[in-house]
Amino acid sequence: IEVEQFAGMGSLYFPVDVVKQKHEVSGSLACHAWPRILGALLALWFGEENYVYEQETQTHKHEFTCAKTLPWFTLERAIEEKLFEQLIDAHLKSLEISGEEGTPIKLSVELQALSSRVIDNPGRVPEYEADPVMPFIYWMGKLVFGVEGLTKDISAQVASFTITLNNELYEDMYGMSLVRQDLPLTRRSGEVSLAVRMEDADYYKAVLYDAIEGRPKLKPATGSLTLRAAYEVEGKRKSFELVIPRMVLTAAPLEHDPSSTDPHTYE
Repeated sequence: IEVEQFAGMGSLYFPVDVVKQKHEVSGSLACHAWPRILGALLALWFGEENYVYEQETQTHKHEFTCAKTLPWFTLERAIEEKLFEQLIDAHLKSLEISGEEGTPIKLSVELQALSSRVIDNPGRVPEYEADPVMPFIYWMGKLVFGVEGLTKDISAQVASFTITLNNELYEDMYGMSLVRQDLPLTRRSGEVSLAVRMEDADYYKAVLYDAIEGRPKLKPATGSLTLRAAYEVEGKRKSFELVIPRMVLTAAPLEHDPSSTDPHTYE
Protein backbone atom coordinates (compact mmCIF):
# COMPACT_ATOMS: atom_id res chain seq x y z
CA ILE A 1 0.00 0.00 0.00
CA GLU A 2 1.36 3.45 -0.92
CA VAL A 3 0.08 6.45 1.05
CA GLU A 4 0.56 10.23 1.19
CA GLN A 5 0.85 12.03 4.53
CA PHE A 6 -0.44 15.57 5.10
CA ALA A 7 0.86 17.71 7.94
CA GLY A 8 -1.05 20.50 9.70
CA MET A 9 0.27 23.79 11.07
CA GLY A 10 -1.26 23.27 14.52
CA SER A 11 -0.06 19.69 14.97
CA LEU A 12 3.68 20.29 15.51
CA TYR A 13 4.15 19.12 11.91
CA PHE A 14 2.89 15.59 12.57
CA PRO A 15 0.56 14.19 9.90
CA VAL A 16 -3.08 15.12 10.39
CA ASP A 17 -4.29 12.76 7.65
CA VAL A 18 -3.06 9.84 5.58
CA VAL A 19 -4.56 9.20 2.14
CA LYS A 20 -4.20 5.88 0.34
CA GLN A 21 -2.88 6.35 -3.20
CA LYS A 22 -2.08 2.88 -4.54
CA HIS A 23 -2.78 -0.75 -3.70
CA GLU A 24 0.03 -2.73 -5.30
CA VAL A 25 -0.03 -6.53 -5.54
CA SER A 26 3.15 -8.51 -6.11
CA GLY A 27 4.61 -11.83 -5.07
CA SER A 28 7.49 -14.27 -5.38
CA LEU A 29 8.11 -17.98 -4.98
CA ALA A 30 11.02 -20.41 -5.14
CA CYS A 31 11.04 -24.15 -5.80
CA HIS A 32 12.99 -26.95 -7.47
CA ALA A 33 12.63 -27.55 -11.20
CA TRP A 34 10.03 -30.33 -11.31
CA PRO A 35 8.86 -31.01 -14.89
CA ARG A 36 5.31 -29.69 -14.46
CA ILE A 37 6.12 -26.48 -12.61
CA LEU A 38 9.07 -25.78 -14.93
CA GLY A 39 6.83 -26.15 -17.98
CA ALA A 40 4.14 -23.93 -16.48
CA LEU A 41 6.58 -21.16 -15.56
CA LEU A 42 8.27 -21.25 -18.98
CA ALA A 43 4.86 -20.91 -20.64
CA LEU A 44 3.97 -17.95 -18.41
CA TRP A 45 7.27 -16.16 -19.08
CA PHE A 46 7.57 -16.77 -22.83
CA GLY A 47 3.86 -16.42 -23.56
CA GLU A 48 3.57 -18.93 -26.41
CA GLU A 49 3.60 -22.73 -26.26
CA ASN A 50 3.59 -25.19 -29.17
CA TYR A 51 2.77 -28.82 -28.42
CA VAL A 52 3.81 -31.67 -30.74
CA TYR A 53 3.36 -35.41 -30.22
CA GLU A 54 5.96 -37.46 -32.09
CA GLN A 55 4.29 -40.78 -32.85
CA GLU A 56 7.46 -42.64 -33.81
CA THR A 57 9.22 -41.97 -30.50
CA GLN A 58 6.02 -41.47 -28.47
CA THR A 59 7.40 -38.16 -27.27
CA HIS A 60 5.34 -35.25 -25.96
CA LYS A 61 7.25 -32.11 -26.93
CA HIS A 62 6.47 -28.61 -25.65
CA GLU A 63 8.29 -25.69 -27.26
CA PHE A 64 8.12 -22.20 -25.74
CA THR A 65 8.77 -19.02 -27.73
CA CYS A 66 8.45 -15.31 -27.01
CA ALA A 67 5.01 -13.83 -27.66
CA LYS A 68 4.15 -10.14 -28.07
CA THR A 69 1.77 -10.35 -25.11
CA LEU A 70 1.93 -12.30 -21.85
CA PRO A 71 -0.72 -14.69 -20.50
CA TRP A 72 -2.69 -13.74 -17.39
CA PHE A 73 -2.83 -16.13 -14.45
CA THR A 74 -3.99 -16.29 -10.82
CA LEU A 75 -1.72 -17.40 -7.98
CA GLU A 76 -3.40 -19.05 -5.01
CA ARG A 77 -2.21 -20.00 -1.54
CA ALA A 78 -3.97 -21.58 1.39
CA ILE A 79 -2.97 -21.54 5.06
CA GLU A 80 -4.58 -24.73 6.35
CA GLU A 81 -8.34 -24.08 6.19
CA LYS A 82 -8.23 -20.69 7.87
CA LEU A 83 -7.18 -18.41 5.04
CA PHE A 84 -7.45 -18.64 1.26
CA GLU A 85 -5.76 -15.89 -0.76
CA GLN A 86 -5.58 -15.14 -4.48
CA LEU A 87 -3.35 -12.83 -6.51
CA ILE A 88 -5.61 -12.14 -9.47
CA ASP A 89 -4.66 -11.24 -13.07
CA ALA A 90 -0.89 -11.58 -12.76
CA HIS A 91 2.06 -11.47 -15.15
CA LEU A 92 5.40 -13.16 -14.61
CA LYS A 93 8.02 -10.45 -14.13
CA SER A 94 11.18 -12.55 -13.81
CA LEU A 95 12.23 -16.18 -13.93
CA GLU A 96 15.58 -17.32 -12.54
CA ILE A 97 16.95 -20.79 -13.31
CA SER A 98 20.07 -21.84 -11.42
CA GLY A 99 22.04 -24.97 -10.67
CA GLU A 100 25.23 -26.32 -9.12
CA GLU A 101 26.95 -29.64 -9.68
CA GLY A 102 25.10 -32.51 -8.05
CA THR A 103 22.13 -30.47 -6.80
CA PRO A 104 18.54 -29.96 -8.04
CA ILE A 105 18.03 -27.13 -10.51
CA LYS A 106 16.25 -24.26 -8.74
CA LEU A 107 13.57 -21.85 -9.90
CA SER A 108 12.80 -18.42 -8.51
CA VAL A 109 10.07 -16.12 -9.86
CA GLU A 110 8.65 -12.66 -9.25
CA LEU A 111 5.22 -11.54 -10.38
CA GLN A 112 3.00 -8.48 -10.49
CA ALA A 113 -0.80 -8.65 -10.28
CA LEU A 114 -3.74 -6.31 -10.76
CA SER A 115 -5.68 -7.20 -7.62
CA SER A 116 -6.02 -9.69 -4.78
CA ARG A 117 -8.76 -11.37 -2.77
CA VAL A 118 -8.84 -13.11 0.59
CA ILE A 119 -11.47 -15.44 2.06
CA ASP A 120 -11.55 -16.07 5.82
CA ASN A 121 -12.46 -19.55 7.08
CA PRO A 122 -13.39 -20.94 3.65
CA GLY A 123 -14.06 -24.37 5.18
CA ARG A 124 -12.60 -26.16 2.19
CA VAL A 125 -9.77 -25.12 -0.08
CA PRO A 126 -8.84 -26.59 -3.49
CA GLU A 127 -6.59 -29.65 -3.50
CA TYR A 128 -3.52 -29.45 -5.68
CA GLU A 129 -1.78 -32.43 -7.26
CA ALA A 130 1.95 -32.58 -6.63
CA ASP A 131 4.40 -33.50 -9.39
CA PRO A 132 4.87 -37.31 -9.08
CA VAL A 133 8.48 -37.33 -10.33
CA MET A 134 11.78 -35.93 -9.10
CA PRO A 135 13.19 -32.52 -10.07
CA PHE A 136 15.91 -32.11 -12.66
CA ILE A 137 19.45 -32.49 -11.24
CA TYR A 138 22.28 -30.50 -12.78
CA TRP A 139 24.74 -33.38 -13.00
CA MET A 140 22.24 -35.11 -15.25
CA GLY A 141 22.35 -32.18 -17.66
CA LYS A 142 24.80 -30.47 -19.94
CA LEU A 143 25.57 -26.79 -20.28
CA VAL A 144 27.16 -25.74 -23.56
CA PHE A 145 28.56 -22.26 -24.09
CA GLY A 146 30.10 -21.26 -27.40
CA VAL A 147 32.05 -18.08 -28.18
CA GLU A 148 32.32 -16.72 -31.71
CA GLY A 149 35.87 -17.31 -32.91
CA LEU A 150 36.46 -20.24 -30.54
CA THR A 151 36.31 -23.64 -32.22
CA LYS A 152 35.35 -25.64 -29.13
CA ASP A 153 32.42 -25.29 -26.75
CA ILE A 154 32.62 -25.23 -22.97
CA SER A 155 30.43 -27.99 -21.55
CA ALA A 156 31.44 -30.29 -18.69
CA GLN A 157 33.71 -27.60 -17.21
CA VAL A 158 30.77 -25.44 -16.11
CA ALA A 159 30.40 -25.88 -12.34
CA SER A 160 27.32 -23.70 -11.81
CA PHE A 161 25.06 -21.30 -13.65
CA THR A 162 22.36 -18.70 -13.12
CA ILE A 163 20.02 -17.63 -15.93
CA THR A 164 17.70 -14.69 -15.22
CA LEU A 165 14.89 -13.88 -17.68
CA ASN A 166 13.16 -10.51 -17.21
CA ASN A 167 9.86 -9.15 -18.46
CA GLU A 168 9.83 -5.40 -17.93
CA LEU A 169 6.27 -4.30 -17.18
CA TYR A 170 4.76 -0.83 -17.07
CA GLU A 171 3.33 -0.89 -13.54
CA ASP A 172 1.84 2.60 -13.07
CA MET A 173 -1.55 2.32 -14.75
CA TYR A 174 -4.00 3.04 -11.93
CA GLY A 175 -7.67 3.96 -11.89
CA MET A 176 -10.09 5.46 -9.38
CA SER A 177 -10.19 2.12 -7.52
CA LEU A 178 -6.48 2.58 -6.58
CA VAL A 179 -5.55 -0.80 -8.13
CA ARG A 180 -3.70 -1.42 -11.37
CA GLN A 181 -5.72 -1.42 -14.57
CA ASP A 182 -3.14 -3.13 -16.80
CA LEU A 183 0.45 -4.44 -16.87
CA PRO A 184 1.68 -4.01 -20.46
CA LEU A 185 4.95 -5.62 -21.49
CA THR A 186 7.55 -3.01 -22.50
CA ARG A 187 10.80 -4.96 -22.92
CA ARG A 188 12.46 -8.34 -22.39
CA SER A 189 16.01 -8.99 -21.21
CA GLY A 190 18.18 -11.81 -19.95
CA GLU A 191 21.34 -12.22 -17.88
CA VAL A 192 23.62 -15.23 -17.48
CA SER A 193 26.41 -16.00 -15.01
CA LEU A 194 28.61 -19.10 -15.35
CA ALA A 195 31.29 -20.58 -13.10
CA VAL A 196 33.73 -22.36 -15.44
CA ARG A 197 36.75 -24.59 -14.75
CA MET A 198 39.11 -23.76 -17.60
CA GLU A 199 41.40 -26.35 -19.16
CA ASP A 200 43.49 -23.76 -21.05
CA ALA A 201 43.56 -20.05 -21.88
CA ASP A 202 41.69 -20.26 -25.22
CA TYR A 203 38.31 -19.45 -23.71
CA TYR A 204 39.61 -16.47 -21.72
CA LYS A 205 41.43 -15.04 -24.75
CA ALA A 206 38.39 -15.48 -26.99
CA VAL A 207 36.24 -13.53 -24.54
CA LEU A 208 38.48 -10.48 -24.06
CA TYR A 209 41.20 -10.38 -26.73
CA ASP A 210 41.50 -10.15 -30.48
CA ALA A 211 42.40 -13.55 -31.94
CA ILE A 212 44.94 -12.10 -34.40
CA GLU A 213 46.75 -9.25 -32.64
CA GLY A 214 46.22 -10.35 -29.06
CA ARG A 215 44.89 -6.93 -28.06
CA PRO A 216 41.64 -6.09 -26.23
CA LYS A 217 38.60 -6.54 -28.43
CA LEU A 218 36.99 -3.42 -29.86
CA LYS A 219 33.60 -5.10 -29.58
CA PRO A 220 32.31 -7.35 -26.79
CA ALA A 221 32.44 -11.07 -27.47
CA THR A 222 29.18 -12.80 -28.32
CA GLY A 223 28.12 -16.40 -27.92
CA SER A 224 25.25 -18.81 -27.44
CA LEU A 225 24.03 -20.87 -24.53
CA THR A 226 22.32 -24.27 -24.40
CA LEU A 227 21.19 -25.86 -21.14
CA ARG A 228 20.05 -29.49 -21.19
CA ALA A 229 18.85 -31.78 -18.42
CA ALA A 230 17.23 -35.23 -18.62
CA TYR A 231 16.51 -38.40 -16.66
CA GLU A 232 14.30 -41.51 -16.83
CA VAL A 233 11.72 -42.64 -14.29
CA GLU A 234 9.60 -45.79 -14.67
CA GLY A 235 10.77 -46.12 -18.26
CA LYS A 236 9.69 -42.59 -19.21
CA ARG A 237 12.21 -39.94 -20.20
CA LYS A 238 11.88 -36.41 -18.81
CA SER A 239 14.02 -33.72 -20.39
CA PHE A 240 14.21 -30.03 -21.12
CA GLU A 241 16.45 -27.74 -23.16
CA LEU A 242 16.85 -23.98 -22.87
CA VAL A 243 18.53 -22.15 -25.76
CA ILE A 244 19.75 -18.55 -25.74
CA PRO A 245 20.88 -18.10 -29.38
CA ARG A 246 22.87 -14.87 -28.91
CA MET A 247 24.36 -13.15 -25.89
CA VAL A 248 27.13 -10.64 -25.11
CA LEU A 249 29.90 -11.32 -22.57
CA THR A 250 30.54 -8.43 -20.17
CA ALA A 251 32.98 -9.84 -17.59
CA ALA A 252 35.53 -12.65 -17.26
CA PRO A 253 37.43 -12.76 -13.94
CA LEU A 254 40.42 -15.10 -13.95
CA GLU A 255 42.19 -16.92 -11.12
CA HIS A 256 45.91 -16.01 -10.96
CA ASP A 257 46.89 -19.54 -9.88
CA PRO A 258 46.85 -21.67 -13.07
CA SER A 259 46.73 -24.87 -11.01
CA SER A 260 43.59 -23.79 -9.13
CA THR A 261 40.48 -25.93 -9.54
CA ASP A 262 38.13 -23.19 -8.30
CA PRO A 263 35.42 -22.13 -10.77
CA HIS A 264 35.75 -18.87 -12.71
CA THR A 265 32.68 -16.70 -13.19
CA TYR A 266 31.57 -15.25 -16.53
CA GLU A 267 28.66 -12.87 -17.21
